[in-house]
Amino acid sequence: MVDSDKIIFFVLCALLIFAFSVDSAGAVSVVSKPTYKWTCYDYSIDFSKNNPEWGVVTVSPNQLFKGQESVNHIVNYKLVSNSTVRIHDGLYGIEYDLNLTEREKYYHFWTEGTPSRRWVFLQDNTEEFLQTAGKK
Repeated sequence: MVDSDKIIFFVLCALLIFAFSVDSAGAVSVVSKPTYKWTCYDYSIDFSKNNPEWGVVTVSPNQLFKGQESVNHIVNYKLVSNSTVRIHDGLYGIEYDLNLTEREKYYHFWTEGTPSRRWVFLQDNTEEFLQTAGKK
């Protein structure tokens, strides 16, 4: 190999080692951003992956879920009763119960598909969620 080829090979190997890490179980995983840079979306997705009985819900004071990104908030939920969900907010490190019949905000429950960090259109689906949850 020519010296420049050796340098390129070394740099590529170093980048691959840096980009992937091996966890204690021996599985290869891609290194993600450090938790101090996580947003509410990152906390919610991570929590739902590690706790599959919890879902993800987007909360907004705006019926059309419009406005700056900081206006909307993504948290986890678990059904407690026919009209109450327990909210887990990983960003703020709190949990609380929320009665969905006495609410002041709008909720989009991500019951199908992967929650999105960005969207063009969301709608409040609380009524549909409560009807479906009541049948389970």
